[in-house]
Amino acid sequence: MMTRLTPVFALTLLAWVGLSSTGCTSWTSLQNERDALYRQNRQLQSEKDQLAAENEALRAQLAQRSTAPQTQPDTAVLSFDGSGFEGISGVEVDTSTAGEVTVRVPGDVLFASGQATLSSGAKKTLNDVAKALNASYAGRPVVVEGHTDSDPIRRSSWASNEALSEARAKAVADYLAQQGVSGSRLSTVGMGASQPRGSDKAKNRRVEIVVR
Repeated sequence: MMTRLTPVFALTLLAWVGLSSTGCTSWTSLQNERDALYRQNRQLQSEKDQLAAENEALRAQLAQRSTAPQTQPDTAVLSFDGSGFEGISGVEVDTSTAGEVTVRVPGDVLFASGQATLSSGAKKTLNDVAKALNASYAGRPVVVEGHTDSDPIRRSSWASNEALSEARAKAVADYLAQQGVSGSRLSTVGMGASQPRGSDKAKNRRVEIVVR
């Protein structure tokens, strides 16, 4: 004999079934979140252990460096105090720029007016400069800069002061290379009249050999 369910009981039964289903879903979701957090925690712990090992290795390296004997640099190469150029007649040595030595040679010592061919007297000066570059500054880059006064070019085969200054810088660099300064160390630039040293035109006409 089939028992008929009252409306109130039927509604109560349906509500219980719904809550049971929702409860199962919520419990499964909580389990999944717990498992995910557990895996994340394990990953973070692994990363923490790895960082601790790396930190310990760095500490060991620092301790080893602090106890290692310290070597003294070659002061002749690294001091950049202008040593090696003393006694070279007619040149001016400037060490005011940190990490550089500039040897200024008057253009009138090196070249005839409006020319880019080295004079015989210039070669003796450049011989001494080359010896210093090889003995005291071996391996250091050398930039040869040509400078002129601001007088426009009139009686010369050069189209401009920049062209003349570049040709003079190249002539000096080529001669230094002939005296044993490695060509790979040498570079040239023509500055023209862009960097005057004052109103004295004779001082503006110069070649600067910059050791870096």
